[in-house]
Amino acid sequence: MTQLIQFILTAILSWVPVGNLTPYGETEDEVKARYHSIAEDIVMVAMDASEPSVFSHADGRVKTALLHAAIASMETGFQKFVDDGSCNKSDYHADRRGDCDGRHAFTLWQIHISGGGYILLEDGSLTSRMYASRDVLQAHAVLGGSELIADRKIAIRVAQRIERQSLVQFHSLCSYSGESCMEDRHPKAKARLDRAMNYYREHPFTDTIPLPVQMASNYSPTGSSSD
Repeated sequence: MTQLIQFILTAILSWVPVGNLTPYGETEDEVKARYHSIAEDIVMVAMDASEPSVFSHADGRVKTALLHAAIASMETGFQKFVDDGSCNKSDYHADRRGDCDGRHAFTLWQIHISGGGYILLEDGSLTSRMYASRDVLQAHAVLGGSELIADRKIAIRVAQRIERQSLVQFHSLCSYSGESCMEDRHPKAKARLDRAMNYYREHPFTDTIPLPVQMASNYSPTGSSSD
């Protein structure tokens, strides 16, 4: 996985250079370390055999990882105050970088919690507390904003399922970007997808694509949240 992590890290650095973040309190070394951690988490989820890939074909999981990085770069610029959940706290005072949609969008992927909290199902789909049966609720954790902030990989799993569902249903990331999928054009969705695909076209991954690996689940049954 090392080469793929480096590939994603290089893309992240091309979109949001380290110097973009150091004025806000992080040292260069701290930004680089956090970037590496983000790239690693992205790859671990994208290459998880239990998570359906957003894209098909042999390089589908590479493109999936790249899409996660592209979306985060455009949604939040990998800002630490978003990554650590500071902007979701009640006492957060926004500066010109924003306030995570009034504190309602969580993590680098700016996920809005709907339906009383998300549930990750074994078939790779996503549901919510509102639509889940009693049996599903008893057997699965309900994920709110605090869970997504506490474990970046859980946030990426949720993002991946939203991305995949939106592309399958609408051939667009409109469900992710919050644009009306009934409209013909979704400029925000297009910009996010284009960033990933254009990068891949210009900088294809030329190393051997690693095989998907069954990762240990980092979200456990039972429990609830509705942040």
